Amino acid sequence: MPPIPTVTVKSGYKPQSIDTSIEADVLMFQLMRQLTPQQKVQRTCAFNQAVRRLAISGIKNQYPNATEAKGKDSGI
Repeated sequence: MPPIPTVTVKSGYKPQSIDTSIEADVLMFQLMRQLTPQQKVQRTCAFNQAVRRLAISGIKNQYPNATEAKGKDSGI
């Protein structure tokens, strides 16, 4: 396993998430830069599908008696 690179960040840099260290945040961005465009698209599509499944699960949980409607009247 390669060593984790050391980096210098600008003063005041804040990670993208409050529960992520600066080192982890910088490493994540370095690794994302190494992805090919195809890999980035694949990850984006997989993330989009996961978010859709999560949203549908939440809707079904909130409205357990609702039926699935398709077409003009469904609002989609």
